[in-house]
Amino acid sequence: MAGPDVWEVIRALRDARANEPDLSPDEIMELVGDNADIALSDVHAALGYYGEYPEEINDSIAEAEEAEARAQRALERTVGLLGV
Repeated sequence: MAGPDVWEVIRALRDARANEPDLSPDEIMELVGDNADIALSDVHAALGYYGEYPEEINDSIAEAEEAEARAQRALERTVGLLGV
């Protein structure tokens, strides 16, 4: 699949569901596909992979979220040091 990694698609699906609880599953998948500029078939493929390897994907999501949190903390320390 060209484009985002499977974990990115799954995280986007989770986020979309959390932010748009009234949308149907098909609408959520279409929303993510449109926002990520990927075919609906690729969203389905990511879901299929997640169904087979959820621990791998959940681990990748957790690693990405921790990396983002570390980067945010580093930015906050830098901004705090400079008084910006």
